[in-house]
Amino acid sequence: LFFEEEPRDDHIHIYIGDEAKCGMPNNMSIVVKQCVVDGESIASLAVIGPTRMDYDRAISTVIRLSDAVNELLSEY
Repeated sequence: LFFEEEPRDDHIHIYIGDEAKCGMPNNMSIVVKQCVVDGESIASLAVIGPTRMDYDRAISTVIRLSDAVNELLSEY
């Protein structure tokens, strides 16, 4: 696990600095979203960057990638 307690829902989670509790430097942030297929979390997609990153862009990127992965995996 990357986090002490990994999120298990399909919402966007943003951890700034030491909120992630994963030993990252305080000047880093993580935007993460689970890929959920048939109600089961199968993967995590994340953008890791500085606390001053463009959060709107990071969030939209994680959402688009997660939606694409969910769509591909739901076909199998």
